[in-house]
Amino acid sequence: MDAATLSRLEEFEKDKKFYDALQFYRTKVTRSFRLKSANEVAISLVTHALNFFFREKQYQCAIDIATQYAECLSKNNVDLNHAAFELLADSVAKFANFAEIENEAGNTQPEQLLNTARCKCVDLAIQWTKQKSTTPQEKKYGSAAFHTVLAKKFIAVDHLELAKNHFLLSDDSKSFAKFLHQEYEKDNIKKVDSDIIIVEAVLQTLCLDRFPFAVALFKDYVKPNKYPFEKPLFNFQHILFDVIETENQPQYSELTASYQTELKRCYAFIGYLTRIGKLYFGIRDNQCMSGGLGNLFSGLLGAQKEEETATSHITSRTPSRQKATTSAQPSPFGAFPPGMMASAPAPLPKKIQKVEVEEDLD
Repeated sequence: MDAATLSRLEEFEKDKKFYDALQFYRTKVTRSFRLKSANEVAISLVTHALNFFFREKQYQCAIDIATQYAECLSKNNVDLNHAAFELLADSVAKFANFAEIENEAGNTQPEQLLNTARCKCVDLAIQWTKQKSTTPQEKKYGSAAFHTVLAKKFIAVDHLELAKNHFLLSDDSKSFAKFLHQEYEKDNIKKVDSDIIIVEAVLQTLCLDRFPFAVALFKDYVKPNKYPFEKPLFNFQHILFDVIETENQPQYSELTASYQTELKRCYAFIGYLTRIGKLYFGIRDNQCMSGGLGNLFSGLLGAQKEEETATSHITSRTPSRQKATTSAQPSPFGAFPPGMMASAPAPLPKKIQKVEVEEDLD
């Protein structure tokens, strides 16, 4: 920023003229996008504004300038860039952090204001990245690189659930695996076993039709161990990848039946596996419910038409998709090594109760 701009802002700060400062920032940010170095100038202004407003706990002013910047990125068709990702993610993380501070102080109104702002800012930012994306996955979910930056910012302010949710849509399987090992497990180890934590994350990723990322995440997590594993649930996950890639519907039914004892350790698995059956195997059994998965990512992605067929797993090993069926009868599963079954095969329940899964992803 030039000396004249800084001098004017110092006057506003000294006199606590927050509204005047906000209007000045807004005007400068809008005009900055007409310059050749538009984003660089805008980032400097917005960073300065956010530091000032958060320091003074002028949350509404901070929200206003952050959302204006996100809107300007879309309106001016700005190319995706890491500096903008960092600023947006840092703003969102601060909203989450200050909301937690206000919550601990018993201040409900500012907490709600900040949480609403966090959701809105994330939504605006993702819409911008969708607008500039070139791949089907990123047109649907937004920039994977941006989700990675968001996840790491949320880790920095100790919001681990939000971090995990954005890692699911990220492009950094190694950081995600490390996070699950070091941060998420430590926070949840008394409530959930570690093998359930990683398999749940992998199944959630598969439900998003991100098969290659799910495979990479699992491999990064279990390194240096290899199949067969000591933990039955890991063996289930390893075999599931192969069954999905070959779209072997009878083996899918047999696999889930064989590992019922392990799968029942986490009731949410029922919903994820039902969804996977629909996406990857074309199973259209009206007795199978989605386990609440229809709304799993609505907070982050907005209303979208549900995709019923996955494509991310398709390789030379994948056969042509067969006609959808209403049921799948188990058949012998010769791929299991001796002793690797979690329990004796048993038929799946005819009716699967709905599992309510609600996650705040914004």
